Amino acid sequence: MAELLSHPSWFTTKKINSYLFLTTEDHFFEGNRSNIWLLRGTAHDLIIDCGLGVCNLKKHLENLHLLSQDRKCIVLCTHNHFDHCGGAQHFENESEIWIHQDDYNGLRNGRQIETLNYVQPTHFFQQPYHGFSAHQYRVPATKCDTIMDGHRIDLGLKSLLFTVI
Repeated sequence: MAELLSHPSWFTTKKINSYLFLTTEDHFFEGNRSNIWLLRGTAHDLIIDCGLGVCNLKKHLENLHLLSQDRKCIVLCTHNHFDHCGGAQHFENESEIWIHQDDYNGLRNGRQIETLNYVQPTHFFQQPYHGFSAHQYRVPATKCDTIMDGHRIDLGLKSLLFTVI
């Protein structure tokens, strides 16, 4: 059974094993809720998808001591839909952010039509912070690089080969 690591907040993080963690945004409509995966390597860490971005995932993971500023972290967005790449903005200055070349322009330029931003107030079961407005939610333009089929990411002990489908 997975171990719950955080107190109730916007994010819930579960320890799957010694190097794999799952974070979710449980107060958002489950039909558009992405799974946020953290793989901790010996050399550096990898986050696969980063949620909506309405709260700071990076700070949440740092508060749990799962990320640290002295370790390299790579953020990989599987595609540019709002629930998978909205949180990339919080990693922009300290991490590498990668996305498939076909989705690059949507995230890099913050194109709402490409990020499928159709967030509605009813999608939020709890407001992420005081004064939040679902009508004003946007995926911001975020500095990122492209990843292509067969790109290899070495985390130290674990080397992963991603095949883009």
